[in-house]
Formats: sequence, structure tokens, C-alpha cells
Amino acid sequence: MVELTDVEGVVFHATIGPQGRVVVPSPVRKALGWEEGTVVTFALNGTELIVTDQRAALRRFQKYGRSLVPPGADVLEDFLEERRAASRAESAE
Repeated sequence: MVELTDVEGVVFHATIGPQGRVVVPSPVRKALGWEEGTVVTFALNGTELIVTDQRAALRRFQKYGRSLVPPGADVLEDFLEERRAASRAESAE
């Protein structure tokens, strides 16, 4: 098994083939746990292309979302209380 630490800092080269296809080098795929069928996301950062699998992208998005919630806050309970209050207001009309 190739570990991520085995390929970190190593530069790999690939050639853009027909229809813009690029083959991710085997050691990189193995280190990232990518297999045939793995869905990846492409993002441009200036002139650099960042390729991330969807699991990593989801984890990054979840981490960002958690950073927006104050410590100790119960987002679900706050949401439910808002909905209860709105329901009570509608019923009172």
C-alpha cells in the first residue's frame, strides 16, 4: 500500500491526451485511495488546478460550516424553536 507520505513532495508528470484526458499516476491514486469510478472535483486557484475527491471536498465544506457555528450552539434546536414560533404565530392569526 502506498502511503500519502510516500508521495508528498514528489513531482509527477503527465501529458494531456486526446479530449483533454490526463491519467493520475498510479502512486498518487493509491495514496489517495482513488479507484475507478471515484468522482473528483476540479477547482482553479489562479493558474493552478486543484483536483479533490468529493469526500475530501465534503469534509472541507463541513469543517467550514462548523466554523460558522458559535461554540455550544445547538443549530438544530434553534431552527426547531424558530419553526415552532412561526407555527404558533400562524395558528394565532
